[in-house]
Amino acid sequence: MIPKTSETKKSLVAGARDGRASIRTQRHGAGAVRGALTAGRKQAKTAQFVRSAGATASRTAVVAGRAAAAAGNTARAVAAAAASVIGSTPILAAATVVIVAAMVALVAVAWLLPAAQQAQGTGEDSGSFAMADDYPYKGMYSEDDMSPLGYAYGNCTDFVAWRINRDAGGGAAPWKLTWKDLTPQGGNGADWGNIGNLPGWTYTRRPVPGDVISIRRAGVLGSSTSAVGHVGYVGAVDGSGTVTIENYGHGRYFLTAAFLAQLDDPETGLAQLTETIIANTTGEKDNGGDGFWERAERALLTALTAYVWATTAHTGSTEPNLPGVLDLQKGMQGSEENKDEMTSETDLRFAAAREIVAEWHSNPNPDDDPAVMKVLDFACRQYRIYEQGPAETRMSVVISLGVRLALLDMHDVRTILTTDDLAIDRIGYERTALFLQIPDTHHIFKFISAMFWQTLFSLTVYQADHEKTGHLPELLHMFLDEFANIGKIPAFEQVMATIRSRGISASIIMQSRSQGKTLFGDAWAGVENNCDTKLFLGGDEEQTTKWVSQLLGYQTIVTSEYSESRGSHGSWSKSMRVTKRELMMPDEIGRLPDDEAILKIRGMNPFRSKKLAV
Repeated sequence: MIPKTSETKKSLVAGARDGRASIRTQRHGAGAVRGALTAGRKQAKTAQFVRSAGATASRTAVVAGRAAAAAGNTARAVAAAAASVIGSTPILAAATVVIVAAMVALVAVAWLLPAAQQAQGTGEDSGSFAMADDYPYKGMYSEDDMSPLGYAYGNCTDFVAWRINRDAGGGAAPWKLTWKDLTPQGGNGADWGNIGNLPGWTYTRRPVPGDVISIRRAGVLGSSTSAVGHVGYVGAVDGSGTVTIENYGHGRYFLTAAFLAQLDDPETGLAQLTETIIANTTGEKDNGGDGFWERAERALLTALTAYVWATTAHTGSTEPNLPGVLDLQKGMQGSEENKDEMTSETDLRFAAAREIVAEWHSNPNPDDDPAVMKVLDFACRQYRIYEQGPAETRMSVVISLGVRLALLDMHDVRTILTTDDLAIDRIGYERTALFLQIPDTHHIFKFISAMFWQTLFSLTVYQADHEKTGHLPELLHMFLDEFANIGKIPAFEQVMATIRSRGISASIIMQSRSQGKTLFGDAWAGVENNCDTKLFLGGDEEQTTKWVSQLLGYQTIVTSEYSESRGSHGSWSKSMRVTKRELMMPDEIGRLPDDEAILKIRGMNPFRSKKLAV
């Protein structure tokens, strides 16, 4: 049932005013930026493992390893029993955390990556547990959907048990036992840590693939670890001491709109977000039209996004998110009996919003935050653009936008974009490594990665501008690997031209130069010009080899010519001719050996060198 306008207005007023005052506290420099994004975000959720050579370290990552050979049979029996329990638990996604000994706090992230695709350990040598006392993880699971093991689906313990089973070769084993049949400690993450106290187990600082990290910490604000704990799975350990931890599969969350609240000009930030979505959900064939439908969809999407931000930001109960935008779009179903009537729920909401904005302009309320009201006004003005068309045209725009946003209905996508625990606002202030793992066989989710990069660039530039030094405390470098597959970042040429002075740099990695020109057209030359260092690792694509040849420049060739004539009046002559030749011809560059690379740094002669053996 569609609510009356007055009821909608009351609801909108409550949602728009509850937390408006809180935005003021976040608009006074980077000190607030480094704090919580909203009242709903308790603290940055980063995995912190501090390693110390001395015995006085206050925090350590203690990894429980397998006991001595005499006790190995006991551990193996427990691991085998766990393997026989687990069948095929539905795991949505698994976050991967890479911990490097040389760094204090590192976070790695896997988006939309099924747990089955994670790095495999060696299950036959597994069976040990680990504990870290300073990991502020906030657990999430539902009491409504219980697994055959007796705990909620998505529970970290289900994932670890499933992971042990997979490495043991089970995969499709029937459900035979419960975890309580294996140990009296129970089945939550904190209880699993007690396994290390059982006969046949011990704690060690040297993890091996197959170990299980058991995490407990008391007194963490907003954390469930003090009660139930958390467990993760050691997927790999390389020779340098880097530990890859696969941890429970609800994925990592990324809330684009929340970060826009910190910008001095949220309207511009919201417009940039809309542009990113449109640019990365437009097919190649769509570019051949007159652009009317795309512009109409952009106006409507901007209106819906701004409305969601203005009515939910800083309320303390929820945060603005893109699934909320899609839900608002779904409320735009008109009447079949009279298509010209304004009957949709969303129409009523915007009508109420216009009344609130008009009231604010005529009689400003000191409790209303001007920034929020300006965004609400902006939303209404953009919606008015959409409303100017005939009813049938408006409905076509609504349907087209719904098709464009269809991926937001996927369960995993909604989960990722509904809340946030990436804490990207901390990246420029702490030594952090953040990895995005996206599918390389299709581009379905490229709009998500493009939104992430656009938000990260905008946020870090804003933070740097609000530092006294004008740059971030920690130098930030972004490796944009497979650049052609991560989506199109709007105004990327301007981004590359302005980030350097703010302590931010980027490496663009692609297969060929033509990929960049396909994405950005003539603007790609500006991106290249803003890259002082160019590294060619090999390839024979014609456009790329010609470009590299031009970068290397020319060499001077001096040709001496000598001629002599014999006879009664013999003579001879000598001449010199100066010509130029490419330092390396395009075909020569295409034949560059696989173990060689060409490096060109601005202001220096080019280098041709052997690659490092890895």
